[in-house]
Amino acid sequence: TFEGAPPSFYGDGEFYIVRSDTVMIQGRYLGTKYTKGLAATSKVAIGGAFLQGHVITVGSMDSGPILVDGKPVLSSFPSSYVLGNLATINYNGEGKLVDDATDEWQPQN
Repeated sequence: TFEGAPPSFYGDGEFYIVRSDTVMIQGRYLGTKYTKGLAATSKVAIGGAFLQGHVITVGSMDSGPILVDGKPVLSSFPSSYVLGNLATINYNGEGKLVDDATDEWQPQN
């Protein structure tokens, strides 16, 4: 790892994915029923100077709503949230799920 710790791809934990002067992205990894207890990405938190002190938190379908500064946003499907002139977050049917097996899942409202 960048911090010199031995990497673990099996256990729970929180780790920086990106850590720079302008961008910080942290990941939370937890075992799931889908991975037979092995760690998988549960949430990511995005912040840093480029967001001027704001934090966007995006979790899995099982780990809770999308948050901006700790408050739920995007409570309906489809929807958008504008964070000033910094970012627009969209919750819609665009894009592709990372695993074809998850095509059967429907977005949570």
